[in-house]
Amino acid sequence: MAIVRRDGLRVVIDARLRDGEPGGVQQVVIGLAHGLSRLTDGSGDEYLFATWKHAAAWLGPFIGGSCRIVELPTSRLRAVGRRARQLVAATGLLGTLPSPAMRVVTSDSAVEALRGRVIHFQLQRAFLTRTPTMYQPHDLQHRHFPEFFSPEARVGRDRAYQAYCAQATAVVVMSEWGRDDIVRQFQLPPEKVCVVPGAPLLPEYPAVSDDAAESVRRKYSLPPRFAYFPAQTFPHKNHLGLFEALAWLRNSTGLEIPVVCSGRRNEFHQVLRKRARDLLLDRQVHFLGFVPATEVRALYKLCSAVVLPSLFEGWALPLGEAFVAGVPVACSRVTCLPRQSDGAAVLFDPRDPIAIGRALERVWTDDALRARLVDRGRQVVGRLSWDRTAEMFRAHYRRIAGRRLSAHEQELIQGAPVC
Repeated sequence: MAIVRRDGLRVVIDARLRDGEPGGVQQVVIGLAHGLSRLTDGSGDEYLFATWKHAAAWLGPFIGGSCRIVELPTSRLRAVGRRARQLVAATGLLGTLPSPAMRVVTSDSAVEALRGRVIHFQLQRAFLTRTPTMYQPHDLQHRHFPEFFSPEARVGRDRAYQAYCAQATAVVVMSEWGRDDIVRQFQLPPEKVCVVPGAPLLPEYPAVSDDAAESVRRKYSLPPRFAYFPAQTFPHKNHLGLFEALAWLRNSTGLEIPVVCSGRRNEFHQVLRKRARDLLLDRQVHFLGFVPATEVRALYKLCSAVVLPSLFEGWALPLGEAFVAGVPVACSRVTCLPRQSDGAAVLFDPRDPIAIGRALERVWTDDALRARLVDRGRQVVGRLSWDRTAEMFRAHYRRIAGRRLSAHEQELIQGAPVC
């Protein structure tokens, strides 16, 4: 392990996840690692990303500078739970495994042995500790859509989130909407919750040539034009509402818009496949499953529009990715999305399939609108970068550790973008 300069600050960032499992949270971890790795002011600060043993390949390409990966052993409980989920998926008994309940963990000697002056819990899981902590719960979806969680999962999340928020020196979210929500739901002091917006990761992935993009099209037998929906098959992502919209468009206007869906397939995937068959959308909807980063970039390059029909988001990374890629967007008018899109998307009510269909039709057929959305999207996303996000996190780490902040760091914290 590298020797830290006397004035350096060691921060431990909990990144113990499996490639492809947590979707957008994984992208946030990668973005933070990439941004912190590029900080070059010679402060002597050190950032240790704690990962599972033999499961850090997804993060390695983004680690450099003052960042290091420290691999920790997988606990027996987590290993048994993972094997159980794999068995359920392999045997086709999807839906029989209840949603896992979080629990309040009282200690974690492996992480604490790293002797960080600050621990950043970025994955919603955490543990109780005397070390100053930053806790990042991402969202409180279980309170807004309890029907998507088992009673045990709802109770477990509430207990864990409240315990970890209570102990945290700072709670961080990625949008003003998320900040207002967690303050209201958990009665937290507003000054304890800080907003640190994310940014698109797309520019950090290897560029994709036209030939390479066409190779991805051939690999998955994709149509010449399609709308792209990147999301795991969680119920709140609202694939079902999108399918109803596609069927309505076809039946009422004759317009058939192919949709390509990428993202890890979980237990709910079988429900989606059945509904697509019932609506005669088998040839119109393409499920690719989890795809590597280079293929994600190719899909943005190939698609004609991005659609985000989600019922709930704490922060939508695909929105910024679409803006970077120069693709017009139709997305839900819920939670943080109206403010995050900032006039660069056609908004719709995700509970109304006709509204979804009409919005998708507009971004598919109206060339003048498409051009305006693309131009506005580039303006919006130009305000965001993982370099700036990493600087904001570093300023909060130093504040939490009781370090004196520079004028620039104070400005970053006080002048955080409103999203």
